[in-house]
Amino acid sequence: MRITDTIKYCRDIRDMYRTRPALTSGRISYANWWKEDVGDSWFTRFLNFYYPKCMTPVKFYSVFGKRDNIREPFYGVKIFYTGENLEPRIHYEKNHEWIEKAAVWDRRIRDYQDYAMQEVDLALGFGEHTENQYLRFPFWLLRFTDPEDQVEDIQKKIDAIESSFHQVSSARKDAVLVATHDFLGTRDRICREAGQVLRIEYGGKWRNSSDRLWNEFHDDKNAYLSQFRFNICPENMDAPGYVTEKLFDAFRAGCIPIYHGNRNYPEPQVLNQSSIIFWDYTTGADNAEQVALLRELNEDDVRYREFLSQPVFCDGAAEFIYNTYLMPLRDKLGQLLSQS
Repeated sequence: MRITDTIKYCRDIRDMYRTRPALTSGRISYANWWKEDVGDSWFTRFLNFYYPKCMTPVKFYSVFGKRDNIREPFYGVKIFYTGENLEPRIHYEKNHEWIEKAAVWDRRIRDYQDYAMQEVDLALGFGEHTENQYLRFPFWLLRFTDPEDQVEDIQKKIDAIESSFHQVSSARKDAVLVATHDFLGTRDRICREAGQVLRIEYGGKWRNSSDRLWNEFHDDKNAYLSQFRFNICPENMDAPGYVTEKLFDAFRAGCIPIYHGNRNYPEPQVLNQSSIIFWDYTTGADNAEQVALLRELNEDDVRYREFLSQPVFCDGAAEFIYNTYLMPLRDKLGQLLSQS
């Protein structure tokens, strides 16, 4: 490792574990958290909606700081949540990884792979675990649902996406990718292969080729994506259970997603898997069939409309989201608050 790379690696480690100031919204506080208005955050709203009269202090912790911060004495309910993957990630030989950055992410996975379950009353994350103090609560829920949603509210969101997806204009062409980085080579792999038949516009910081997202669409990602037939949107890494907002953003904008993540089986009780074009990263895969399909869908309007006619969501998806994720969180919080 060159000295400049060593210095940068050390800075990344420092920034990863730099203590961030605690954020507070009344009885609810946050540590090791994102920089956001916690008074309007998803979890604050959820607690205030279901337990508005409860005065028990609640503190949320995440991965953006030292593990010791979670071990602090706290007289209330302690909750760990991660929007970053903590499951062992799958390595692919053809992916061009930035070794130093990958090492930083791998260290976070090692340091928090137990979801801090020994230090908190409840842990929330992507992985499938059976411990009593753990609930699977993937990040896409914070983007797709509102904390106050009931089944009918979720169904309205689903119906709106289905309706707009089926009515997308055939005037759209080509693909778009919006990303800030590609530390693990997941995006480069697709772009090298799909770029054989598609013109790809890069609207984010990574490989930026257009400023239209900012100058024309005023950082409205949905409006910007809505200009394209395809959205290249793989997860940052492939790991069990790791599904973020990317697929949902693509569908909301009426884009066919070109995707890799969660072993190419993302949220099968929620999303219709045949409405997604999956990219294969395994050894020996050349994705020739996927490349041929992209060419066909980009050039043949009839075939394009046939693909768009598929349902995006599975039957019963709204009930599944509500009963599998939102209600267990409500009930678990109710138990913890009543015991404190």
